[in-house]
Amino acid sequence: MNRLFVPYDVAIELKHKGFNESCVARYNKKLTGHSIEIGETESAFGNLVSECTAPTYTQVINWLDNLGFLIEISIDKTSVFPKYNFEIIKYNQEDNIYTKVYSTYDNNIFYYHRNMLLDNAFTQCLNLINLK
Repeated sequence: MNRLFVPYDVAIELKHKGFNESCVARYNKKLTGHSIEIGETESAFGNLVSECTAPTYTQVINWLDNLGFLIEISIDKTSVFPKYNFEIIKYNQEDNIYTKVYSTYDNNIFYYHRNMLLDNAFTQCLNLINLK
């Protein structure tokens, strides 16, 4: 189950931005950090035992899709190791328009691992979410 759940720092930021989906795991406080516990969870806002739920990558992608954020991943296979890039597209339902709001191409950034790319793409999306 390695890398099934988003990292703790992304999970906490999701919680602050309104993610409150049911999850199969949660992050528990430990003296040495945070660990994942599989089982029934209460909500993203936690209780004394846990600080937040531990969503899967798929849950976060679906949640962001529902908010109108689409993450497009591409792979550059021209070098020895594949390099991943992403763009974030925001859908405006009122105008029925898709707009590119962030691109690693524009910033000359690339990743060698898909999960690292997704962690950073989620962080970029969360930075673009305005709380009402």
